[in-house]
Order: sequence, then C-alpha cells, then structure tokens
Amino acid sequence: VARVVSWPIMWVAMEYFRAHLPLGLTFPWNSLGQTLYRSGRLLQNADWGSFYGLSFLIVFINSAIDDVLRRRIGWKRHMGAAGLLLALYTGYGAWRYTLPAGEKPFRVGIVQGNVDLNTKWIPSNRQAILDHQIVLSESMIPQSPDVLVWSESAIPFIYRLAWQYPDSDGQPPGYRIAQFMENTRIPLVTGTLDRQEGRMYNAAVLTAPGHPDQYYYKEQLVPFGEYIPAQRVFRFVNRLVDDSIGEFGRGESDAPFVLPGGPRIAMTICYENIFPTLVRDRVRAGGEVICNITNDAWFGDTSGPFQHFSASCFRAVETRRPVVRCANSGVSGAVDALGRIVRQSSLNTTETCVVTVYPDSRSTLYLVFGDWFANGCMVLTFLLYCIFFVRHYRDGSRRKSCQKNTSAR
Repeated sequence: VARVVSWPIMWVAMEYFRAHLPLGLTFPWNSLGQTLYRSGRLLQNADWGSFYGLSFLIVFINSAIDDVLRRRIGWKRHMGAAGLLLALYTGYGAWRYTLPAGEKPFRVGIVQGNVDLNTKWIPSNRQAILDHQIVLSESMIPQSPDVLVWSESAIPFIYRLAWQYPDSDGQPPGYRIAQFMENTRIPLVTGTLDRQEGRMYNAAVLTAPGHPDQYYYKEQLVPFGEYIPAQRVFRFVNRLVDDSIGEFGRGESDAPFVLPGGPRIAMTICYENIFPTLVRDRVRAGGEVICNITNDAWFGDTSGPFQHFSASCFRAVETRRPVVRCANSGVSGAVDALGRIVRQSSLNTTETCVVTVYPDSRSTLYLVFGDWFANGCMVLTFLLYCIFFVRHYRDGSRRKSCQKNTSAR
C-alpha cells in the first residue's frame, strides 16, 4: 500500500514543481489531471485541490493496478482502495452538482475577429481591422449583451492614443470607437497595448460610456516572448532573433474591472488563464466573472488552442466563477461555474456569439487555502526521499559491516 500511495504523491509534487520553476519559467500546461476537464463529477474535485487532486486520483488507480499485475498479491486490498477513492471523488462531485448557481444572468458578446497576424500591424490595415471588429460587434446588438469582449491586442494600436493616429479619411481610430460606443451604449473590453512612464504593457481596457476607462496589465509574461528572464545570463538570446523579443512591463494589480451596473470582472490575458494561483488572486480581489482574452493564432492549426481552452474548465470549478473567453482565431466561448462548456467556437473562423453566464461570489476550499494539497504532497515527497536515503545509508552500512566480519573470519 505504501508503494501505491507514494507514486501519486511524488507525481503531484513533480507537477507542482514544474508549475513553480524559478526565473518565471513556470508552465502548468497539460498536467495529467487536466485530461479530465470533460469528466463532469470528477472535475468538481478541482474546487479543493485544483487539477493536482485529479492527477493524484489517476496515478493512484494506475499504481494500484500496476502493483497487482507485477506482484500478483494483495489485489483485493489494492482494488478496494482504488475503488473507494474513486467513489469518494464521484460522490463529492455528485453533491457539488446539486448546489445552486448564481441567479442574475449576465450576457456577454464575444467577437472572434480571426485577424491575420502577418498583416495585423501594418499601419495601412489599421482602419480595416477596427471597422471589422465594429461591424461584427454591431451584429450582436439586437441580442442585448451587457458587455462586448474583443480578443488580446484586438486593435493594432495603443488605445490610450487612439485619437492621435492619422487615417486616410481623416477620422482617427478614437473617433470611430467613440462613435460606436455612443451608438450602442454597451461597455467594451478589448485587448490593447499601453505605454506608461516609458514602459510598454500588454493590456486590457474596459471602456464604458460616461465612465473613466479601466486598465489591466498582464502580470504573467511569456519568457523569451514578452521578456527575457535573467537578462544578464540570456542577454544574447535577443540578438540571435534580431531583437524580436518584447520588453513588456509587468502588471501588479489584481483589481477586477468594475462594470457599471454589472458584476466585477476578473481579467486574465493570454496564458495567464493556465495558472490556478494567479486566477485565484484575481477572484479573491473581488472578481465575480473571469474573462480571458487571448491570441492563440500562434499555435496555428494544432491542438494548442483547444488545450488552452480546456484550462478554463478548471479555473471555473476552482473558483466557482463562470469563465468567458475571447480568442482572436479561437477557441472562444464560455464555461459555467460547474466547469461545463456553455459555448465553444471553431478554430480559425470569424465568429460572434452572445453567451449567458451567472456571476457568483461564493467561496471554495481552493479559494481559501490555495494549493494546500499540492504543497502537502511536496512535503511528503521530501520526507519520502529522506526515508529512502536513510534506509539506503543504513543498508549500505550493514553490508559493509557484514563484509568486514566475513573478511575477519
């Protein structure tokens, strides 16, 4: 039994260590437990242990089966323990399904513009891209969304300076956006760039008629993409790629967007959505709905965008907050507080949709205690290694003692 239990403990510790590497090189992507994002009742256990708890379950069952097949003893004990653990997980999930969700509906209009990255930042395309986003947004107005969401860097200019960009017809982007907002009277969340005190930021902005703009700056930057970690060591890397690595500033605020007359929106940009603790901090700061804007077009026609989208199921269950996601080329959609996919767009298509989610303010074990389960596995793994080395040293000493006695005889 000790062998069967030790393997899942060490596996969880390994996944947690990978998710907290130094120098910002953390990457908790496609951990074993995340394969159960469509598993319904089992998924509900993420509200106490994140995906680490599900990784533990998978490895425990497989470890028990492996031990039975290899040693061919104790199969009743091993299978009984595995069955009991699976029953506990399933029973807890079934109970969570009975809990009520939020009561007040919140309608979100999502614009998947599917803009070509190769031409996006050409200045002559600025007007066409903005008009494309506006036309798609206007098509959803009859459905009365409470807010519109555009993707990460949906507009190819700095929103704060939108009135300063000249366009061919003399109307700067700021005028087009102001006219659109005046006509629709619907708040807009969009990805943009922002410059403050000489630093460039990957940002999101909430603009609402009659209210000051609110900004969120991305905190978890992509290493060797948006910044160079340990620049003294890796300074040469940027020269190898013709200085194409960005030098973005890092955001420091967890504060949600406060929507006039609506729920508070916990923002994440790009792959920030795969970090459980980061999203947890946004929700603990007051977020009632999680909004993730991203540009996954870099993945091309691969499984990457779908894998990224699946992480939203875990963020929803961990925090019991619905997740709304807008991606430039997919996958966009929404997940409810039970981790069920409400809407999922296709890949590399231009789409719009209005989804209804239910904001919530309840707490969960994960919101209160965070990665207590994974941290516990880290401590137990350290103790297991200590026991292993002590036994190894003790057995080695015994062998040496026996060899000396044999030589003396």
